[in-house]
Amino acid sequence: MKLKAPKGVSSFSHDGVEYEVKKGVIDMEGEAAAVAQVMGFSAATGKAADDEQPEQAQEQAEQTQDQPQE
Repeated sequence: MKLKAPKGVSSFSHDGVEYEVKKGVIDMEGEAAAVAQVMGFSAATGKAADDEQPEQAQEQAEQTQDQPQE
């Protein structure tokens, strides 16, 4: 399961196993994924789920959503 990492997070550790965040996304399964979601990771969707969308593109998407519509 691919999960989007919270902003500023570079890794996650569960039960002695470290998972590295790559381009804002982390890939893990089972109990580790469930614990990560409780800690603020969210299900990756769209392009991020398919090929690990770069962090810069994610930030641009977030900024676009925060801008008021005219």
